[in-house]
Amino acid sequence: MYKQVILASQSPRRRELLAQLDLDYVICPAEGEEQSEATLPQEYVKDLATCKAEEIAGCLMVDGQKWMDKVAGSDWSVSNPTLIIGADTVVARGDEILGKPVDEADAVRMLRMLQGATHQVYTGVSLLVVKEGHIVNQKSFYEKTDVTFGPMEQQEIMDYVATKDPMDKAGAYGIQSGAAKFIQKINGDYNNVVGLPIQRLYQEIKNLDVKQEEMGNVTSHQVKLSEGARDAYLKARDDTLTDDLKERIQKQFDFILELDKEKLIGRQTYLSGGVRKENDAEHAWHMAVMAVLLQEYANEEIDVLHAVTMILLHDVVEIDSGDTYAYDTVGKEEQAERERIAADRIFALLPEDQAKKFRSYFDEFEAWETPEAKFAHAMDNFQPLMLNRSNHGRSWLEHGIGLSQVLGRNARSSEGSMELWKYAYQTFIKTSMDEGMLRNDMD
Repeated sequence: MYKQVILASQSPRRRELLAQLDLDYVICPAEGEEQSEATLPQEYVKDLATCKAEEIAGCLMVDGQKWMDKVAGSDWSVSNPTLIIGADTVVARGDEILGKPVDEADAVRMLRMLQGATHQVYTGVSLLVVKEGHIVNQKSFYEKTDVTFGPMEQQEIMDYVATKDPMDKAGAYGIQSGAAKFIQKINGDYNNVVGLPIQRLYQEIKNLDVKQEEMGNVTSHQVKLSEGARDAYLKARDDTLTDDLKERIQKQFDFILELDKEKLIGRQTYLSGGVRKENDAEHAWHMAVMAVLLQEYANEEIDVLHAVTMILLHDVVEIDSGDTYAYDTVGKEEQAERERIAADRIFALLPEDQAKKFRSYFDEFEAWETPEAKFAHAMDNFQPLMLNRSNHGRSWLEHGIGLSQVLGRNARSSEGSMELWKYAYQTFIKTSMDEGMLRNDMD
């Protein structure tokens, strides 16, 4: 077994599990942002584990003994093989990946998905062996465990979330802590659910070939990987950003991170196929694509990028104000004031020049005066018409919406595009009314 081991994780649960292997290891958490384009949870979690291990490997390969002395002490040497362990755990319901909840509402959402059903827990592990500035051996793998939750009442979910136990855990629960009473059964490695498949890890470490003659035999893929990690680390640590530029970028990322909350805002319109209702972020993306595709039908020539920017920004305020259903007459009375207050806070996260510019896009959309604003409003109106038609008028029927209300909602849609309004009326509205999907309350 290796005498120099680095765990690239700050998880206290992984530390406790790794201690069972009697390894001489130190903790050095990866600090960079792990990324993966994988859609399958098992591949996704392996990618994130590899990112963590590669970041630490890059530090060791670039700064060598100096970095090692700082992290582990002078007893360790770069001439000896150092094993780096990266690990990441996610919960998946089918192919939907559930990471750590962003807030208590997100934790409640996840637990609602998991209660009374079986889900999967995947832990990805990446092992990199570094010696004398080179990656000389590597292995990545994942372990899967099936976990079945018993039924949970809404109050039980709320009480558990209130303990804060779910907030730092993938899938919003800890099998070794507060959620144990809800677990009906597991199929697989219990330790994998906690955060590290210790038996599998032990076997994989034993199987790593660290013979001296193998250490010089680095594959072309490994050489490319090592050089890429080294270059990235060198560029990132080159502290040439001014304080003003750092502050500006930080504000921009604060705003970008805030936008992530838009994915949690539910709307009343169902996705095509009726599997669930869309969220605000999906609505904005869908309208933006519509604007690009349908710009030729605008009543006046428009700057489509300008219109798309308005479309992408106008619902951001609902992070604070919430979604107001198009036919909620009471909610509409106070909507403008709620959204104004929200706009003041959210756009102020940006640097001053961008805050002013982005706020102007929101105000322009609300004013409904420019050709771009009128076209953006038309997209905002036509998209739910299309979805309601595709879902046999489901949300209209659920809320008892009549033709007069739909026509009132679309009273100004033709100002953005007369041609698209004629198409939308004939294809989405009239046919829905003729087929009983939309109540005719005007006869």
